[in-house]
Amino acid sequence: MGEMEFGDKELNSSADREMAMALKSLAPAAARLDAISAAVAAGRRIERRRTRLWHGTSGLIAVLCVAIWFDTGNHVVPSIQSPPQWTSSAKTVIEPLPEESVAGLQAAVELHGLAGLPPLDRPADKPVHVSDFF
Repeated sequence: MGEMEFGDKELNSSADREMAMALKSLAPAAARLDAISAAVAAGRRIERRRTRLWHGTSGLIAVLCVAIWFDTGNHVVPSIQSPPQWTSSAKTVIEPLPEESVAGLQAAVELHGLAGLPPLDRPADKPVHVSDFF
């Protein structure tokens, strides 16, 4: 067996040659890809990005609301003014309710009970025979 060269240096000692042979026989391990864990990690990254977007947007809206609130002068209590006084020179005349109105019927029932209701205007009952249907 001849002497082995490693780069620019020659390997002369048996330990160096043995080490070189051991290193030459090593091969990188095949990388095992787990598709499920890769998909889960990608989903977490996407959700983290979406969450940051929502947090940023809601923070911006909160800052804008506070700025608008302070800009408007923070008027929570309206200014104290006396309410306008409404006066009318016309005399109000309350006319009685028509007897057929709902309010008139309710007032009559409140005063007189069911006896305050007007009589029913309906045709007289007539007997019904089977021959009336055929």
